[in-house]
Amino acid sequence: MNYNCASFSRRFFLRALAAVSMPLPAAFSMKPILRRDYRADAVILLFSLPIYTREGVGGGFAAAQLQGESGQTIESLQFAAGSDPERARGLNRLGFIQETVTSAGGAPAESVYTGFMTASDEQSFAQAKTALETTAEKLQYQGIEGQIQSGAARSRSVRFETPAAWNWTRFEELYPFAEQMIRQAAPKGKEVVLQARSATRSFLSAMMQTIRDPAEKTECTFVYGGGEHKLVAEKRSDEKVAKRLAARGLTRFPERIIAVHGRLQELSGSRGSKFRIWFEKGSDNPLPLRIEFQPKAFLALAFEAKTA
Repeated sequence: MNYNCASFSRRFFLRALAAVSMPLPAAFSMKPILRRDYRADAVILLFSLPIYTREGVGGGFAAAQLQGESGQTIESLQFAAGSDPERARGLNRLGFIQETVTSAGGAPAESVYTGFMTASDEQSFAQAKTALETTAEKLQYQGIEGQIQSGAARSRSVRFETPAAWNWTRFEELYPFAEQMIRQAAPKGKEVVLQARSATRSFLSAMMQTIRDPAEKTECTFVYGGGEHKLVAEKRSDEKVAKRLAARGLTRFPERIIAVHGRLQELSGSRGSKFRIWFEKGSDNPLPLRIEFQPKAFLALAFEAKTA
C-alpha cells in the first residue's frame, strides 16, 4: 500500500473537483463529522525572546469528514484561524484552507484545494507596528486554488480585497464572499504548472497522514502552490502539556497525548519552518488538541482546543 509518505522505521468535503477551474462545490459548506474549535494566543518575540503574551487574541477551527463511495475514499479537510482586532491591538489577520483528497486502493489519486489569507508583508516588529498604525478601508487578500493528479500539479493565485471591518469575528460573512471572489478571479489569476515527482497530497492531508502514521519518525512530501514540500516529524510523549490538557478537561487519558515536532521544508530551497501539534492517540477525534507555530520572526501563535 503506497501512501507517498515514507516512514524512517518501515500526516478536509464530499466530492472531488473534476478540474481546478470549475466553480467551488457546495460540498465545502457541508457539516463536518469531526471538528475542533480553538482559542488563539499570541507571543511577541524580540531576538527570539518573548516580551509580550496575550491569550484569546482570536480563534480557529479544524474540521474533517471521511466518506467511502464506489470503491473510493474521499476525505475533506478544513482549517481556519484569525485574529479579533479588539483583542489583538487592532491586528486583523485571517487564513483559511480546505482540501478534498480522493484515494483509490489506499493511495491518494487526486487532491484539490483552495484557500485565502490576508496579505502580510511585515518582516519585523517595527514594520508590524507601522502596519497597525495605518488606517485602510480595504484589506488585501491572497487566494489560491490547486489540483494535484497523475504526477502533475496546477495552482492559480489571485488577489482580492474585502472591507477592513471584516475580520475573524465575521468569518461566516467573509467566507462565502472570499469563495466567490476566488471563483470569479481565478481564470485571470497567475497559474503555475508543476511536475510533482512523488507527491499527490496537499498540506492538510500531509498533516493528517503524519498524525495517523504509527511510526515515531516520519517523512512526507506534498504540493502546495507552485512547489513541492517535505514534512519531517518526530513524535514524543509530553507529560507537562498532557497534564495541563487533562486539567482543562480536554483529555481523560493524558498518557495518550503525543507531541509531534515537525518541520516544513521546500524541496527546491532552504526555506523552512517548524511547528508542534499535540493529539490524543487512539481518540475518535484525531484532530489536534493544541497547535504551535511561528509565522513571523517576531510572532509565535498557539491554538488550543476550547472544549473536548
